[in-house]
Amino acid sequence: LCARGRYLVAERASLVSARFSERRASITMGDFTIQERLCAHMVSLPVQPSDVRACCEVLASIGACVRCALRCLHVCDAGLLAERPSVLSAGLRVALARYWQDRSEESTAQCFFATTDEGCGVTCGLCAGLLERRLVSEAAVEAVRASATFREDTIALHMGIPHGIALRASLFDKAVAARGGSTFFSLHGDVLEMRDVWRAVVAARLRQEFGLLVKREADLSLTIDAVHEELEMEVAALSLKRQKVGRGERKKRRTNAVSNATMTGALRDLTLDTARELALWPVRPLDPVAKIRAEASRAPIFVAGRYCKENRSLSQTEWAILSEEGETPTSSVEEAIREHLIALFEADRCVFHGGGREDRDVRMLGTGRPFIMEVVNPRRSDVSQAELEVVTHSIGEDSNGVVLQRMHVVPQQAFEDLQAAEGSKTKHYRCVVWSSARITEEAVAKLNAVKNLLVKQKTPVRVLGRRAPMTRPKLIYAMNVPEVLNEHYFILDIHAEAGTYIKEFVHSDFGRTDPSVASLLGREADILQLDVTEVDCASEFF
Repeated sequence: LCARGRYLVAERASLVSARFSERRASITMGDFTIQERLCAHMVSLPVQPSDVRACCEVLASIGACVRCALRCLHVCDAGLLAERPSVLSAGLRVALARYWQDRSEESTAQCFFATTDEGCGVTCGLCAGLLERRLVSEAAVEAVRASATFREDTIALHMGIPHGIALRASLFDKAVAARGGSTFFSLHGDVLEMRDVWRAVVAARLRQEFGLLVKREADLSLTIDAVHEELEMEVAALSLKRQKVGRGERKKRRTNAVSNATMTGALRDLTLDTARELALWPVRPLDPVAKIRAEASRAPIFVAGRYCKENRSLSQTEWAILSEEGETPTSSVEEAIREHLIALFEADRCVFHGGGREDRDVRMLGTGRPFIMEVVNPRRSDVSQAELEVVTHSIGEDSNGVVLQRMHVVPQQAFEDLQAAEGSKTKHYRCVVWSSARITEEAVAKLNAVKNLLVKQKTPVRVLGRRAPMTRPKLIYAMNVPEVLNEHYFILDIHAEAGTYIKEFVHSDFGRTDPSVASLLGREADILQLDVTEVDCASEFF
């Protein structure tokens, strides 16, 4: 057992012992209650005794466990089915005995009871042992082992069962029908699904022995899958038979995996004669038992903030430069933040989501660019704001030019706001521009007079390899020349719509951006340096 499992067992040893003693003291009343409930249920069945007899005879022939038997008899209380098998078996014996006694008939299905007790050594032909003690305990232990590194006592439990379980359920339906039984007992009718019963039984074991509470929705999600080689072989034989039958009608690619649609069609066309031909009926005892696999995952945590980038050699996200020596990774804003948050939240990884992006040689100044780090599968969910502030300070000291504004945990709505703002936010830029002709007061006045200028930009030449070739209409809200450095150099402030290619707006990109600063001035122009000075984002989270 894993460290967390041993800790939980030790911590709750006295509590479990007390609960067991209390249960032993009240076992008579518990058994009596279960017996009465099962007796009342049998009386309420809207079928003839012959139908019940046919159902019980098939259950006996396939060695069904007591939980599967009760499910077939339309007991739809998952909590009741999670009771101990020995108690359920005793209750079912009494309920069936009274059922036959009230009808002055002798049951011919008493052999059914021989396979319902725990520890009888027979693997159930319907659930493949998933509802029996050994696999229930193994599933609970695997669940604890998978969740050992997470600090949660509440989980959402999801179960995966082999396709062979559905195959055997279909064979049960057809066998009951062949004996003249009612379709009321069909396992594809209004009964509890095998998946739901298994979840209830394992959840009860997790709660009683390990103190883990199972809910429909929780931050920590645990998936338990059962794999059985013999059941997979049975499904493969049925699938292969179906492919051979349909080979004349259409060609179908043969694969090892069986889809739900394929399985549904195969079960619909299946007959008992075909099952006998494929050695699927009568069902065989399964050996060995199913293998259990468990995997835990937590819903992602979103951390929002704003970053400033003061270094012109930093990219926003991680990427590599191709050279003769191979790929040379570059430093980035994403890397500077990511490793700190992975360590803090004890997460598998972090995914960076920026509110737009700037080129590597462009600084991000002002209040910074909004971003969200999606923390994937975090082991810690109790990180405090004080801890985030310490990390924020550490990133500013460790990184080469990355300064963070206040980082904080936000709901998923913030991520949706960041995506929605892509088409509505505006940006402010400051750039150093070179002009081929002397800068005059008239040229400055012409640029300062620009308001709400519509620009049509074709995909820039420098990004044609990774951007679709198209024309993008963008709006320049305003421009201002705060300073003329000399006759050929000046500083230009631009307020533009998000997504505008500013470099191309200045030099025109061989006429692919029209109008441009160069065309407005009637001369050649180029951009020497570019800074983003402000990113507007109308969201309460940034």
